[in-house]
Amino acid sequence: MSIPQSSGLFPKPGAHSRNISRVYINKDAFLRELEAALALTSIVDLRDQIFRIIGIVNRDAPDITGILNIVSEGETVTLRKDVLISELKQIAEARTISRARYYVERLQEGVSRVRTNKISDLNLARW
Repeated sequence: MSIPQSSGLFPKPGAHSRNISRVYINKDAFLRELEAALALTSIVDLRDQIFRIIGIVNRDAPDITGILNIVSEGETVTLRKDVLISELKQIAEARTISRARYYVERLQEGVSRVRTNKISDLNLARW
């Protein structure tokens, strides 16, 4: 009997599965791109920005922003690729700019902030 894997955005430390694809993100570059998306005033422009990020994560588009560029002095975040793509698609499918911004801010918080409780060291902001 196997133990089910977490379905969250961030993998459990030490949890490896052959069927779960991971993506390694340059945290600063990724947050910079999300911040640029938040600054946009048009839902169409915001969607274009998010689709560009999806293309980079899927390696369908050139990474001119450095999202996948892992540097020694920068911080790297490991994410489940399927969940990250799902989160980005949710942003792109939002019907209003305010809802899209909410989803962007939620993703930013999950990537940048560490919040734990007294019992566990799991990052609750990432779930």
